[in-house]
Parts: sequence; structure tokens; C-alpha cells
Amino acid sequence: MALPDSVENSLHHLGFQRFLPSNKLSSIIHSYWFIDNDITVSTEHLHPDGGFGIILNYSDALELDGNLINDTCFLDGTNTTTRRVRFKGELKAIGIRFKPAGASLFFSSPLSEIKNQSISLADTTFIQYSDLYSKLEKSTTLYEKVLIIEEWLSRAAQTERKASNIINQSLTLIRRHNGLLPIQSIAELAGCHQRKLERLFNLQIGMTPKEYSQNLRIEQARKTIKSVADSSFAMIAEELGYFDQAHFNKQFKKIEGMTPREYLLKFISRKQERC
Repeated sequence: MALPDSVENSLHHLGFQRFLPSNKLSSIIHSYWFIDNDITVSTEHLHPDGGFGIILNYSDALELDGNLINDTCFLDGTNTTTRRVRFKGELKAIGIRFKPAGASLFFSSPLSEIKNQSISLADTTFIQYSDLYSKLEKSTTLYEKVLIIEEWLSRAAQTERKASNIINQSLTLIRRHNGLLPIQSIAELAGCHQRKLERLFNLQIGMTPKEYSQNLRIEQARKTIKSVADSSFAMIAEELGYFDQAHFNKQFKKIEGMTPREYLLKFISRKQERC
């Protein structure tokens, strides 16, 4: 039985609700989300986490990084930088969020081919997505919608495929060491050559292990900045293994599109607006 996600919801103002998958799909699915609201204008940030997403849109076109997405059913590939989504007007959408490597059960080609891209489901091998779209539109409760999504995913998955044990071990190692472990060390601990590890990451996750590690470090930086507003950026840089604060600032801006200080000021401003 899928239950509402207990993670703190920072998107209440969008009418956002998130549900966890059943145990059957918990190894590949992070969550299902639902939004149903009318928005004047709102810009949100989608941070890279190594996962893929499917979005089914039932209202006005969504805007990603300044580009309108007119497809009602589209796939958002793994991203190496934070994306900006702009909502305006009627907002009604459903999303499926895959865990890193989870989407590899549905594709035979390398996931890196759609890195940092959003493509129509019509251009993928997903089966009967239009039928899914229609069924979800007609269903009346979120619980019923979750069941419909899970039944569709179970049929669409290529059951003969699964994430490599090397990938699973490597993801665990990267997370355990907060993205600080050298890629060569990860490969050795996972029992393979670095080149093979990089090939598997591109194939089953859609990015390199270095990119995944960097995103994880910046994620930790965002959490620290938001939880300890007066923390030293130099100290954060040191704790995350950067050579110096300048290197940290450069990497943070590359992924987030703004410096750590700009991120902090924006976070404080938005927090005050919603109080």
C-alpha cells in the first residue's frame, strides 16, 4: 500500500502531494507526486539527484529553463545542473520519480543519451502511455491513481533487465562517503576498472560517477546553507573536500546557477515571503 511521503513538503503552496511506492517497486521508484492548483506565477528549482522523471501534464504548458514543454506526456532525463520550472495559471500534473538506475529497467540504450534533456514519451519505448494518461484523468482518488501508475510500471518494465551490482555498490559507497571518495577508489572497492564503472554509470544512470559525486556534495552544501544560515562558506568548502572556497563557489555556481551567497539570500527571501 502506497502511503503519503513523510518528508517535509516545501511545495504546499502549489498543492503538491507526494506518495511513496509499494515495496514491489521501492528499489526503482523514489516517489509519485501530484499537483492540482491555480498559480499566478511561481518559479521552483529542480535539483539534480541522478534520477529520471516522467511528467503527465493536464493543464497549461510547463516552462523548463525558459522553454515551453508542449508535450502532455514527457520524460525528464537525468540532470547535472539545477533546472528552473515556471508555473503560471492552471496547474494540474502527475509525476513519477525514478531512483538512480531505476529507469534503466525501461531502456535498452544508454541513459546518457538523454542527459539534460526532456523528450516526449512518444519518442521512447514506454508502452501504452496514452492509455495511462487517460486512466489517470478519469480516476477520482490519489490512491487509485497510484495503483494505476504501479500497474502500468509493472507491465512496462523489462523484467530481464536490472541494475548492475557494481552500480548498486558504487552508489552506496558514494553516498556513504558524501561524494568525497575518489572515483578510482570506488571502482576498486566495487571490483572493476574505472573505465568500466564510468561506462556503467553512463548506461544505467545517465551521468558519470564524478558528476553524481559532485551533485551529492552540492546537495550537502545546500542543506547546510539552509539549516545553518550563518555558517562559513569556507568551512563548508573544507568539509566537502574542496581545495578552497573559490573552487567550491565555482562548482556550486556551475550546478546551481548562482553562488552560495546568492543561494542563501534567495532562500532567506523566499522564506520570509511565505511566513
